[in-house]
Amino acid sequence: MESMEKLGIGIVGVGLWGRNYVRTLAESNACQIFVADVAEKNLKGLQDVRVVSFPELLAHDGIKALIIATPDNTHFPLAVQALEAGKDVLVEKPMALSVEEAEEMLLLAQRRKRIIAIAHTPIYSCSFDLLKSQIEGIAKKDIIRIEAVRTSQGRKNGSDVLWDLACHDLAMAISLFGLPKKAKTIRREHHTCQYKMIFNNDIEFIGIASWSDPPFHREFKVYTRERVYQFQEPIGAKGLKSNLPLSRMCSDFIRCSYTRARPLSDGVLGLNVIRCLTLLSQEGDEVKCSQ
Repeated sequence: MESMEKLGIGIVGVGLWGRNYVRTLAESNACQIFVADVAEKNLKGLQDVRVVSFPELLAHDGIKALIIATPDNTHFPLAVQALEAGKDVLVEKPMALSVEEAEEMLLLAQRRKRIIAIAHTPIYSCSFDLLKSQIEGIAKKDIIRIEAVRTSQGRKNGSDVLWDLACHDLAMAISLFGLPKKAKTIRREHHTCQYKMIFNNDIEFIGIASWSDPPFHREFKVYTRERVYQFQEPIGAKGLKSNLPLSRMCSDFIRCSYTRARPLSDGVLGLNVIRCLTLLSQEGDEVKCSQ
């Protein structure tokens, strides 16, 4: 990257996660950073960035890629505008709020030959790399079940706990085992939900997502006939910057913008997560998933 011209990259929305993106990209020294945000208070204290409007981000020839870190209901319209303007896009999870929107985003990216990545950050963690390598040689028939627990602080913007928190665990499960055959929500309340999916070879996945007070709990376990393999997401842990999931995800997005390779967490994965969330949001009996 050092021999290449810095990638012009715009960040739309600089709230909590947007500011994390700014810091991460600044540390990488691989980008020229532009930001757009409607709240002036969010722009205070940002250094080494150029503040522009969203239309300016779209029109600027030197900006090749956009990161969309805005509220969930804005992901689809902003991503569509960015793709139509010829920008590569990294959008926060969930990529959209319906299967139809997610499909439209993916098809638009394919037609425009643009990169589309979805911010399922646990996919980029070293712990998930280890989990994948540990179960790689295990026959699917020897995997009994998967359990996932994810808790975090509740939101105040009317979002849904299932769509807010289950995204990452669904992304990991789909990355490991493909789309499930069946899905069902077991219990769903305002602050918590429990859901079940059945993958090929009748592997059962039970997930719990809850808004709660700290300390937060995030783990993903794969049970086999011999032992338990565990992904545990560090919360607030510090380590080498190159090993932090957000840093690795941004590096992957930048690399793909240069090379036109497929991101590890791409639009296909994002769409499959939306498909599962949509099925889990339906009331009633267990729903069969379309392959």
